[in-house]
Amino acid sequence: MGWVSKSHPFLFLIYLYIEHKQKIMKPEYKIRAQENLEAITKRATMISEMLEGKRPANPAEAIKLSKEIERLVELTTNIVDLS
Repeated sequence: MGWVSKSHPFLFLIYLYIEHKQKIMKPEYKIRAQENLEAITKRATMISEMLEGKRPANPAEAIKLSKEIERLVELTTNIVDLS
């Protein structure tokens, strides 16, 4: 849970929801959902770094990353709903 405490607040809510569902989740679904959350964190961090000036700001890249985040949230929601 260490990576969650350092990430964005909405990820914490997703994490709590998945933790609740994990009691009945198949192991392969659990692993995939955790991988998706890590990917979301990575992309959100990249966008934050662009906004803070730590990384070159590229609007096209930021849009691409935000669309990837949306897709990963959708996939994670589907995984949790299947469980």
